[in-house]
Amino acid sequence: DKKVRIQYVGGGTEGTGTEEIISAYFTENTVVGGYEDGTIVQWTFSKEAEILKEFVGHTKKVTNFFVDGDILVSGSYDGTIRTWNLKVLIGILEGESETVYKTAGPVNYIRPGEDKVINAVVNRNTFYQIDRTTNKIFRYVRFKKHSITNFFCHEDQLVFGNTENKMLVFDLNDFNGEELDVCS
Repeated sequence: DKKVRIQYVGGGTEGTGTEEIISAYFTENTVVGGYEDGTIVQWTFSKEAEILKEFVGHTKKVTNFFVDGDILVSGSYDGTIRTWNLKVLIGILEGESETVYKTAGPVNYIRPGEDKVINAVVNRNTFYQIDRTTNKIFRYVRFKKHSITNFFCHEDQLVFGNTENKMLVFDLNDFNGEELDVCS
């Protein structure tokens, strides 16, 4: 049972949960939770926490997700990034409801990029950029000597923190499917 417990300061709780929620994302009127078992659930953001949609597809824990317009993008330890068209899933539009991108390992982090781009870190050492309009990976780089702990992209820059407590900045235009032996 995928119930969620929402507790408001100053009063009331609703529902219980039997599985661990690994990641959460809030939209204007909903909350989305990613579970250890790979399920994603979207609820109304209210004391009743009514389930709006359950997304089944990932086979391992959901590590990150975001909503970009009518698209929910999720990453998982099963080595996939999935896009879910919310309007198709609730019957407003016809067409493909889901696209699956396979990666070379567990997806640690995903972030929205400009112009329908998905930015992702896989295996804690590989950065991907995926174009949702062409459904292709157009840029990636594997860092041999770094374990990425978090990242963001700004314009043409990749900024990430690593396990050595350093923050590194790279020009994304320098990456084209290579392995870097970066000494910091």
